[in-house]
Amino acid sequence: FRTMNKTTLINEIRARLNNPLLIKQSDQSLCGPMALLVALAKKNPERYVQMAQSMYEDGRYSEIEPGSHLYTAPVPSGVAQVDWLLGASMRDSENWLFDFDEGDEFAGITTPGEMEYWMELLLECGETEYIPTYNLPWDTDEKDALRQAWDAVRAGNVAALMVDSDYLPGEGPAEIN
Repeated sequence: FRTMNKTTLINEIRARLNNPLLIKQSDQSLCGPMALLVALAKKNPERYVQMAQSMYEDGRYSEIEPGSHLYTAPVPSGVAQVDWLLGASMRDSENWLFDFDEGDEFAGITTPGEMEYWMELLLECGETEYIPTYNLPWDTDEKDALRQAWDAVRAGNVAALMVDSDYLPGEGPAEIN
């Protein structure tokens, strides 16, 4: 990752360990990877650091190995180096037909299966469950799925939701009743 500054990268890693909610995709199509990175920084900060170091130094981490085009790609404006390093690498590593590049919405799509895979690989989740809800927003299925996700988080587990945050009421899960 030749376009990145090591000192900046280290400072960004430190900041995210202190506040994982700093991890942002900006206008890049990386919501799935970013959601997992927030969970990783919260639940296993040591692995988050190991992943960042390995990606920067070796160009891979465990089974995550992006295409070589990312090693020389500039970091998009508005995205922190570490967020791009990890998120774009995760996304591109799963794409076998299309390279993921800056602003690429199609190649940035994350499937539920990929989320489950990353939860198992990075977060070491022994069990994952995908709950599809294909009805209109706030139908009973969506509320049930949100309740189950919030219950999982309260129990110390991880949940990822594929929703537009504009649909979430109030300040968070306390508003779901």
